[in-house]
Amino acid sequence: MSRFVFVLVAVAAACGCVGCGSSVTIDNGAGADAGTSVTLGGACDKSGALDCNGAGQKVELLCDGARWTNGGICTGSQVCDPRAGADKGSCQNANPTCLAHASGYSFCEGAVRKTCNADLISTSDQTCPTPALCAAATGPSCPACVSGDHLCKGADLLVCTKGAFVKDKTCADAASCNAIAGACASIVCTPGDYRCDGAALQKCDASGTSWNTSAICGGTCNATGHRCDPCMQDATDCLGNVPRICDASGNWQQGPACMAGCMDGACL
Repeated sequence: MSRFVFVLVAVAAACGCVGCGSSVTIDNGAGADAGTSVTLGGACDKSGALDCNGAGQKVELLCDGARWTNGGICTGSQVCDPRAGADKGSCQNANPTCLAHASGYSFCEGAVRKTCNADLISTSDQTCPTPALCAAATGPSCPACVSGDHLCKGADLLVCTKGAFVKDKTCADAASCNAIAGACASIVCTPGDYRCDGAALQKCDASGTSWNTSAICGGTCNATGHRCDPCMQDATDCLGNVPRICDASGNWQQGPACMAGCMDGACL
């Protein structure tokens, strides 16, 4: 246990110091007899020892060799630090969130679940797999899942309830268990994929169980580009006496007007 000499100055009398003007030995250990609680007015036997009048509060304590006396009051957003170490019994900045709530309060910083300790300075942390799981927590621990999520275990469809997966139903087989849809439904496509069904541009739904029509193309359906194009690349035709050709982006590009007429994208 480290020990150092602390010379008490006269102005410290305003904070209720004991023995001002004399040199005393400060011990940042507990300073109290075994079994004696550290409270203002309580017994202590190590003159100059520092401590706090409990955790998460502002009164600093100083041992006069017999009793714990008022060693000062922390101001603003600071509280007395009761933790073992060099800062014990001194004013330290509290965690703003803990100070605004209380000991045992849990909150998230990204994927890290933090719980305020009794000193309101430090937190006990647990890192969740994702920020969403952290946000779904109702206590200090990360849940296994977000409420409403589904998971397939063979043919069994599981649903997340109160942070844990429980069995919802059993599908006909593992292939028909669809966690994305949250139902017994066979996957027929990859979610987000596009295809053309004639002039219809279709997109696979989020569950992968069906194709939904996004648009009916008046020109050409382009599944690769996820759009309807006015024309198919390299196609040619005439717009009156103006020949035109379809470029790589699926748009018509016009040429000079024909003097004698246009047929199949070329001047006569």
